Amino acid sequence: MDLPDLLFTVLTGLAVNECSHFSEWAAGRLIGWAVRLSYGNRARAQVRLIEHTGDLDRCSSQLGKLCLALGFTVRGILDWIRRKTDRFTLPHSGWPDPVDFPGMTVEAVSLALRGFDDIAALPRADRKKFGVWTARLRELLGHPAEVFDQDSTAQLLTAAASACEVYIDDRDERTAESLANAAHPLAERLAPDHPAVLDLRRGYAYTQLQLGRYERAVGLLRELSVEETRTFGDHDPATFRTRRLLSWAQGCAKLLPEAEAGFRDLDTRMAQQPNADMPLRLHIHCMLSWTIFLQGRLEEAAHSYDAVISGRSRELGPDHRDTLDAQHSKGKMFVLSGDGSRAHAVLQPVLAHRTHVRGRHHPDTLETRKYLAVAGALTRPHSARTRRKTLRELRRIMWMQTKKLGSDHPNTHDTWRWLATLAGPTEKRCNSDS
Repeated sequence: MDLPDLLFTVLTGLAVNECSHFSEWAAGRLIGWAVRLSYGNRARAQVRLIEHTGDLDRCSSQLGKLCLALGFTVRGILDWIRRKTDRFTLPHSGWPDPVDFPGMTVEAVSLALRGFDDIAALPRADRKKFGVWTARLRELLGHPAEVFDQDSTAQLLTAAASACEVYIDDRDERTAESLANAAHPLAERLAPDHPAVLDLRRGYAYTQLQLGRYERAVGLLRELSVEETRTFGDHDPATFRTRRLLSWAQGCAKLLPEAEAGFRDLDTRMAQQPNADMPLRLHIHCMLSWTIFLQGRLEEAAHSYDAVISGRSRELGPDHRDTLDAQHSKGKMFVLSGDGSRAHAVLQPVLAHRTHVRGRHHPDTLETRKYLAVAGALTRPHSARTRRKTLRELRRIMWMQTKKLGSDHPNTHDTWRWLATLAGPTEKRCNSDS
């Protein structure tokens, strides 16, 4: 082989490698192995894994990712050899131990996690920071509860509640649930009416609601609402967030008159506040719109959604997640009412915006893709080609939802129901066998 052929072969191999992303996959595997060599299965390994996976993301080339991962792997092997031969402890390892990080105190973790909001809209570096802080929080929650004083306990519980809310808003309810469960032993050390404990209880109840456990969520939120009313007073704004979730849980549990009455009562209370939380009030209006639709008042719900979308666009911006949520819910409402044309007109721009803001495979984007596909099938009910295209799209979406959310998640169940409805008995049998 002469020199030009050799160069052509090398360049072709590099091009194939860049396109196939094999080196990126291999680099991720090597990083995971290297972290296990240095830290085993300890909680601190999660911090290192998130950090060094983020380091990989900053490499522009596939070959660079692989070289960086090989460097981490060599370091991990050396750490493992040192421990085996010299019985070195982890704090003396080549990779710094998060316990020794001076900035990662309990107070710093609490303040950092309260400073995050929508992690899906953050730059990659900030998402990495959130993952590192959350991993540090999880490590602290793994310590015996007795090692923390009351102030540190309250700070950790506040941080856990804040992280739960962020993960729920990002549609990662299982991570939120695991954090709430990890914080439960700490919550038992404070009074049941302590504000930090109440925040954590609300976060846990919210996870149950979002995971489709509606009756359990109603029970938890009712108890919490009574406790907050006793602690803060009947008209205190500190009780409004739980009241909103309770009404939403009642609507999901088909207690529609109770849900509507709860939303309207809460909206009246907020209207009397001199400095009302406008985003929270718009949340109430949005959920009330859906409750109105579920009771058969389609046009009233559509006008209500228009007001919410207008208000959120003005207050938060047209591309904010809450604005897009309201637009999606309006389109979904038209799908469920059988009006494919109106649903398609609403959902098509929403999909473009959600893909841009959240990413193509985010759970929110998958939901809009699903209902846009169903809307297309409704507009052409007698087209076999459209039906096959819709079924292919729904199967892809269900596969991604099963991978991301789990087979028992409400979104996955909903996709299965649409597949079963559009495909008929054959699809039902295939899914029940799988």
